[in-house]
Amino acid sequence: MAYPTYWVRPYKILSANVGHHRLVWDLRYAAPKGTQRQYAIAAVYKNTASGPVGPYVHPGTYTVKLWVDGIAQENKIDVRLDPRVNITSSDLQLQTSNSLACYKAYNQLQDIRDVIDAKLADPKMKWPKGKKELVQAFRGNGQPDNPDVLYEVSLKAR
Repeated sequence: MAYPTYWVRPYKILSANVGHHRLVWDLRYAAPKGTQRQYAIAAVYKNTASGPVGPYVHPGTYTVKLWVDGIAQENKIDVRLDPRVNITSSDLQLQTSNSLACYKAYNQLQDIRDVIDAKLADPKMKWPKGKKELVQAFRGNGQPDNPDVLYEVSLKAR
């Protein structure tokens, strides 16, 4: 690991034991698919979360479902904006819309990348002459391992 382990937030698993348990939702969508987890320079001793992270959910009512022994319990929770935040509802909606558009587009690109990688790795795939090289050039050689520079295309591939 390239990071000192004493900075890393331990992974927490919800206990299956009988009793009261607490789970804290960070109010975010799932992390973007395919990215390598990294740690920010703004580390906190024994509490540094990895990134990148998904966008925040928009304030509203959400349904949570808990499954125990094949039985589901549902409950509604209200996500509210911090009352100290001063933003118009239209600006907040614009931020949510734009964040989700980027997030969804990135996940769609990751799906395309996964399909391309699977075809390139398939030894049974029959490629017309020069087609595989064109697909490899289109895909580029970048890996989604840096959340700041997700895909870097080499100059040779252009």
